[in-house]
Amino acid sequence: MGDTSRVEIARVDPRDETWEVDLPLYRVYFWDAEARSDEYELSGAEDVTEIIRWAESDSDGRSFTVYACVPGDGVGLVRVAGTDPTRS
Repeated sequence: MGDTSRVEIARVDPRDETWEVDLPLYRVYFWDAEARSDEYELSGAEDVTEIIRWAESDSDGRSFTVYACVPGDGVGLVRVAGTDPTRS
């Protein structure tokens, strides 16, 4: 299992949820050596592991970032896997 020494863990009450997206859209950004990205939007996946498997198989050796799209006033992105080389 990975190192969780920096992770804060707390129990939650699931009754505080106000909405849920059962089949979210995902965006995958593939990064080249110069930190330029090639972006795709994927829908219909059962869960994020299906998206990660696709990204791994189509990466052609590039790193990638996987985001879940969050509906709201415009599209928001929540990073769920990988890192963004343009962020410090």
